[in-house]
Amino acid sequence: MWYSISILLKCSLKSRKEVEASWEENIVLCNAANIEMAKQKAEIVGRNLECDYETADGDFIQWKYNGILTIYELENDDINDNNVIFARLLRDSEVSSLKHPFND
Repeated sequence: MWYSISILLKCSLKSRKEVEASWEENIVLCNAANIEMAKQKAEIVGRNLECDYETADGDFIQWKYNGILTIYELENDDINDNNVIFARLLRDSEVSSLKHPFND
């Protein structure tokens, strides 16, 4: 079965604790026998996305896996071009937040 899994990562400036953390949502497509196996595979993906690095400005950035937000079983096992792999209902406030660029 195919699953669409939302993985959450947190980005912190290790050198400046007062700066608000940034978050990244990754939607991954996972083929697994059941939802538990899909979750295990997604956790590995999330941990593999973790990294630390130094910017050109000397800031230390840390990306940490923060968990799985959602797991959806896809209705169609035949994955093709233009298949919907993720859909969700949103509140007005969520849409407003999504429509504003990150740097605003």
